Amino acid sequence: MGLQLAERPLKVLLIGAANTITGGGERHIADLMGGLVERGIEVGLCAPAGGDMSALAETLGVRLFNADVRRRAPKPDLEAVLRAFEPDIVHAHGSRAALFARQADELGAKRSVVTLHGLQGAHGFGSFAKLALERSVLDNTAHFITVCKANREQAAELEILDSEKTTVIYNGVLLEELATIEHYRNTRHLSNLIGVDPEFPILLHIGRICAEKDQPTLLNAFAWLRAKEPNAQLAMIATGHENAVQKLRKLVIKLDLDDAIHFLDTHRDPLPLYASCDAFVLPSVWEGLPYTVIEAMAAGALVVASEVDGIPEAVIDGITGMLCQPKEPEKLADILEDALNTTQTQLKQLRENARAGIKQRFMLDDMIKNTISVYERVAGRSA
Repeated sequence: MGLQLAERPLKVLLIGAANTITGGGERHIADLMGGLVERGIEVGLCAPAGGDMSALAETLGVRLFNADVRRRAPKPDLEAVLRAFEPDIVHAHGSRAALFARQADELGAKRSVVTLHGLQGAHGFGSFAKLALERSVLDNTAHFITVCKANREQAAELEILDSEKTTVIYNGVLLEELATIEHYRNTRHLSNLIGVDPEFPILLHIGRICAEKDQPTLLNAFAWLRAKEPNAQLAMIATGHENAVQKLRKLVIKLDLDDAIHFLDTHRDPLPLYASCDAFVLPSVWEGLPYTVIEAMAAGALVVASEVDGIPEAVIDGITGMLCQPKEPEKLADILEDALNTTQTQLKQLRENARAGIKQRFMLDDMIKNTISVYERVAGRSA
């Protein structure tokens, strides 16, 4: 019997609609690039030119193709990319990237994988046109990935995907070292950073300024909270266009909160902030499975978040964190007051439960391995 030649490494083309690592979908692509390269997979990235996504690709030795899938007609560019790279798997992230990849790839039914990082159209954002865009990827897609069970169920009901060829793969993070977490917590890193009394309770929010993150509800809730907790502070990393930032700052002034709200550098390392805040708050109207929530849990923060989409799959109310209903600022204020008055014994248990939950279901290594397993099945290489 002759020697059997080993199969060549899989070639995977990742397609994204953004060139900066700001949102959850872009963060997911960035993590995938690193994890796939580490495991010997040949990776290509197709994304708009410029930005830190392209810089990361070059650092990792990922073959970079610039095609702007944000515009209306990128089909010729994508067809050229597919001819040049000849991938085994075309992995598009988000409905826009998936739509254009489907139009350009005549082999899509055999090699296309689509990850949906949330269902904007399912929540009435972007009108019927957005829902139609999300539905358009159903045909000629070999396999779907959703980042939470809720999205798989919603998308199947709305005929956006076929649940029989869909895999739920949770976003994954690294589990932070306990010694590092304790250091930032004990030194009250966030208090020192914003220059307030270490005894003052501090809430933390990180997110893009957009309708789904609903920062106005958070600010109004914080105004209600200050009536009962006058020393409470709110630190925010809020990214977005300058107009959105200015609009948010105007609301802060209108609510007379400018002495208690602290806008932080958007490029700051969030780990010390998560570890040293008294609670992390995310009042979203809709989500997929937000990285900020699982990052905060991994870093020992008490999480208060909306009971929407994938969030309850990570935050179990009273067990690993606290849940609230969206767009209810007064009730959110009550829950935040409860969070700030949690006993040390209760807080210790919540943190331990959250850490165990991250270790069980939301680890980066599992995300990478499970995604590769999907690739192998689609490419016909699974055992």
